[in-house]
Amino acid sequence: MNILVPMLHNIKMSKKNNLSGEKYMKKEKQDSSFCPDLNIIEEKGRELNLRETTITKAKDYAREYFKKTDKIPKHPEMLMPAFLYIAAIVNCYVIKDYGERRTQAQIEKIFHVSSSTISKWYVHIANELHIEIIL
Repeated sequence: MNILVPMLHNIKMSKKNNLSGEKYMKKEKQDSSFCPDLNIIEEKGRELNLRETTITKAKDYAREYFKKTDKIPKHPEMLMPAFLYIAAIVNCYVIKDYGERRTQAQIEKIFHVSSSTISKWYVHIANELHIEIIL
């Protein structure tokens, strides 16, 4: 009787652990332009009633971040709320468009992620892109 067993040794895992135990995908050297689907930013931005300029700025931040960094979470969609949060803050205080400010709680409800996830990633992204956040 033959039993078929999957050949697990052929699967290459590209993960690394940081000190907090989180798993990240390793960006391939030859593919420096990794960028997940950014349509979720547009979709959720509209649900939050954000202006097109804020949504565009969030997508620009996402593209810039993914080009610049190698710290990509296993589920990159977890970063999308942070991009919108940063863009809303920047448009609120830099461009003086005060109606664009959204709280982490508002974004949390739309994206179904915790505010601690938003908090953690927006600080990291802002530092990586050299964006000064004024709260």
